[in-house]
Amino acid sequence: DPMLAAEAASIVARLGVQDAVDGLIEAARRSEAVARRAAVAAMGEMDSDAARQAVLSALEDEEATVRVAAVGALTQLGGPQADQVIRDEVSSRDFAARDTAEQMAYLKCLVAVSGEAAVEPLAELLNGRRWWGGRHAAALRASAARALAMVGTPEAVAALHEAEKDRASTVAHAVRVSLRHVEPGPASAPPVEGDDA
Repeated sequence: DPMLAAEAASIVARLGVQDAVDGLIEAARRSEAVARRAAVAAMGEMDSDAARQAVLSALEDEEATVRVAAVGALTQLGGPQADQVIRDEVSSRDFAARDTAEQMAYLKCLVAVSGEAAVEPLAELLNGRRWWGGRHAAALRASAARALAMVGTPEAVAALHEAEKDRASTVAHAVRVSLRHVEPGPASAPPVEGDDA
């Protein structure tokens, strides 16, 4: 049963049963996406080269939810290989075609594994131009703004200020909210209409 397999993978992860890696790798090859997703997510808790390789393979899964789980697992596993894989994907031409949830998962992972070094690629997504000269989609620029707020360094703040006059309302909103998180104003300042509290 795929739901039973998914629950077993979650239990194994919570208990940190390192001997279960082979079973998780097998579950990550099942035909049911729910079982694959749970197995891949559980491998983020496993300190194993085999688990790491299975997670990297899952980044190419046909199902977006499994790929997002793989990015989350890679965030937990970390390391130089994770950093390079995430950087390569974020800077690829195909990245813009991924859905918003998957893009945000990658950007959060980039911040987690790269730290301050994430500012340059994030600033490029927010303020840069694509290879033919156009801007990235507004949803991706907004996600990059949110990720820059997670970094919070002066360089990240400078990149956010550069985007303050972005004409796309979703981007301008994300930039305002992000700047409020990294540069909180007086407690009495009223919130900008439509912004998150």
